[in-house]
Amino acid sequence: MDDLGGDAGCMVLGALLMSTLYVRRDHVLARGWLRWGFLVIGAAAFCDAYATWWNARKNLDSIPFGENEARV
Repeated sequence: MDDLGGDAGCMVLGALLMSTLYVRRDHVLARGWLRWGFLVIGAAAFCDAYATWWNARKNLDSIPFGENEARV
């Protein structure tokens, strides 16, 4: 993976963060509030990217073709 950014990165990393909710009970993440923070951050990242593509089903102008905010 050369570049895991953009919408695909949001969906992949968001899904990974949300999956930390299902760790074993004896795991260090299950003891504290960190997994709930990962769940909220992962859900926000996933929903941010998902909303763009869900809206694109009916409005093709909402697809960000050629937009690159990180590089010049």
